[in-house]
Amino acid sequence: MKKTVFIFAVMMAVGFSMMAQLPTADKYREAANRGDANAQCNLGICYQNGWGVEPDVNQAIIWFTKSANQGVAYAKECLGNIYASGRGVEKDPAKAAYWYKQAFEQDLADANRGDVKAQYEMGRHYENGHGVDKNMSKAMEWYSKAAEQGNEDAQSQLAWNYFYGLKGVAKDTKKGLYWMEKCAEQGSPVFQEHLGEIYFNGQDVAKDYSKAVNWLSKAATYQKYPNSEPVLKAKYYLGSCYYIGGYGVTKDLNRAVYLYRQSAEAGFATAQYMMGLCYYYGDGVEENDSQAAYWFRKSADQDIVQAMEMLGHCYRTGAGVEKDFSKAFALYKKAAEKGLVDSQYELGRCYEYGKGVATDMTKAAYWYQKASEQGHAAAQYHLGFCYGRGEGVPMDENKAIYWLKQSAANGDEDAQANLKEWGISW
Repeated sequence: MKKTVFIFAVMMAVGFSMMAQLPTADKYREAANRGDANAQCNLGICYQNGWGVEPDVNQAIIWFTKSANQGVAYAKECLGNIYASGRGVEKDPAKAAYWYKQAFEQDLADANRGDVKAQYEMGRHYENGHGVDKNMSKAMEWYSKAAEQGNEDAQSQLAWNYFYGLKGVAKDTKKGLYWMEKCAEQGSPVFQEHLGEIYFNGQDVAKDYSKAVNWLSKAATYQKYPNSEPVLKAKYYLGSCYYIGGYGVTKDLNRAVYLYRQSAEAGFATAQYMMGLCYYYGDGVEENDSQAAYWFRKSADQDIVQAMEMLGHCYRTGAGVEKDFSKAFALYKKAAEKGLVDSQYELGRCYEYGKGVATDMTKAAYWYQKASEQGHAAAQYHLGFCYGRGEGVPMDENKAIYWLKQSAANGDEDAQANLKEWGISW
C-alpha cells in the first residue's frame, strides 16, 4: 500500500535566484558608435560577458574607456575590475586603483548632489573597498540614503544584510523585514517569494499563512519573467499550500496540480517531484504510474533525493516502468547515502535478499542500523534478527531484544507478535 509522503522537508531545501534576461551587443552598438556614453558602457559589458558577441576583453576595455572618458562612473568601475582581476589582461593593481579612485570621486560628487544611483554606487565602493578603504558602516549609510529615495538595489542590500546579519552588519530582523516588504511592494518576485517563505516557515517572525499565501500569490503571477526561479518556486510553495490545505487556503488538489505543473514543465525540480507524487497517489489527477515515474525521473536527474527514492520504488515494484532491481538498488543507494531513512531500509533489504546486488549481510546490517537509528520500525525488526542470528553482526541477544522492543514500540506488528510469543513486554 502506497504511503503518504510529508512534502515540506523538500520545500526547505529549495534555493532561488532571478534568471536575468540578458542584453545583446546589437542593442547598443549604433548608439555607441554615435558617441552615446551609456551605450558605450553597455557595449563594453556585452563584450566583457559575451552577451550577443564573442567575449573580448580588449574590445570591452576600448568601449569602457570611451565611456569613462565621457564621465560614466560605472565604466571606470568596470575598468578597475578588469585590471584588478587580470581576467583577459595582465593584472595591473596601479591601473585598477586609478580607475577605482576615478569612479569613487565622481560618484561621491554626484551622490552629494542627491543622485540616487551614485548614492547606491557609493555604498558599493565602501563595501568593496574600491577607491576607498572598506567600511561597511559607511556602505550601509549610503545604501540607506539611496533606499529612502526608492532605489531597489539599495533596498535589496538593506533587506538581506539586516535580516540575515550579512557582511558584518548587526542582524536586525525588523529593519530587514521592512526593506524586504518595500522591495516586494515595488513588484520584486524575489522578495515576494522570499517573504512568502519567511511567513510560512515562521523564520524570525510569527508564522502567518495568510501573509505567506498573499506574497506567494503575487510572485506566482509575475508576468515579465514567468519562468524565472522565484516565480517557479512561488508556484511550487503555493501549490503545496493547496496540496495540504489549512495553510492559509482550503485544500484544493486540482489547484495544487495546476500550479505544480506550471512550475514542473518549466524545469523546477521539486515541483517535478510533486507532480510525480500526485500521479503516484492519484491526488488531483487520475493515478498514473507511468506519469509518476516520468516526473520522478525528471526530478531525480536534478538531484532531488526524494525523487530518487520514489523512482527506486517504481523500479522495485514495476510501477510505471519495467521492474529492474539493479536500477532500484542504484537509486536507493544514492538516496540512502544522503540520509533518507526509507532508502536506507530498502538498501538493507537489497543486500539481505540479493536484489540488484550480491547478498552481503554485513552491509545489510549496516544499513538496517542506519535506518534503525532514525526510528524506522521495519529496519529495527530486521536489525533485531541480525543480532539474534549473528548475521552480518556478532550474535548479541541483548541487542536483538533491544531492537525488537524498539520496533514493537514503533508499531511493527511482526515485532509485537514475536515478543508476545516469547513473553516479552515492550
